[in-house]
Amino acid sequence: MAGGAWETVILGGGPVGLTTALIAARQGGVLVVLPRQAHARTPLRIDCVPVSLLALFIELGMHPADLGVTAVHHHRLVAWDSAAPQVVGSAGTVHIMRPILERRLLEQVRAHRAITIVSGARFEELPAGRRFLDATGRRAVTAEHRYLPANPAVLRASIVHGAFSRAQQAFRLASLPTGYAYRLGTRDALMLGLVQGREQWQVSEGPLAEKLRAAGIDWLLAGMPRSAKENSIGGLASVQWSTG
Repeated sequence: MAGGAWETVILGGGPVGLTTALIAARQGGVLVVLPRQAHARTPLRIDCVPVSLLALFIELGMHPADLGVTAVHHHRLVAWDSAAPQVVGSAGTVHIMRPILERRLLEQVRAHRAITIVSGARFEELPAGRRFLDATGRRAVTAEHRYLPANPAVLRASIVHGAFSRAQQAFRLASLPTGYAYRLGTRDALMLGLVQGREQWQVSEGPLAEKLRAAGIDWLLAGMPRSAKENSIGGLASVQWSTG
């Protein structure tokens, strides 16, 4: 691969790698190596992040509204030891549209004069850099050994679009015998997700709404459109991420 001496070489084009590239570019040239295979379009997902992380994104030139942020939240509903939810205070958090964040970060990286992007380079072909970061996540392409769980956790989620109040957007979390369910949202969308092991998904049957009602935590559905409960959420549209 052509190239000179880089101050920083980063493997991976996710939020961690791209954010680090923008910060490292303040100290010198940065080379970002994207995966050989282009990923399919990222499905819609809403993530809960601390306000301090949002402040970093603002420092990097991204406006909160551009990331889907519509409110700062200081409370959440949690039912971890019992079916009844408790209101729990927390440090300020915001809800971000994950695909929008990734797109904005990539735009910033592509526009930065000190950052060069290449795709599909092999590890042994990379030029030298004073700092080297493997931000490939679970792929961990530079690791000598990788330990994978026998029953990795998998998230499946449904997104409902509409107009939602601040209270409806609040983060809600409840434990289940096979994992946990949660809900969070923005002014325009709510996401309901269920996380459990891959083995549990293979034997799991029935609508998500029925599972929540059977476990006594149907309060996760409160305030959601009836059509969403019966269709998108009831059928558990298969938007899926591996989380373990």
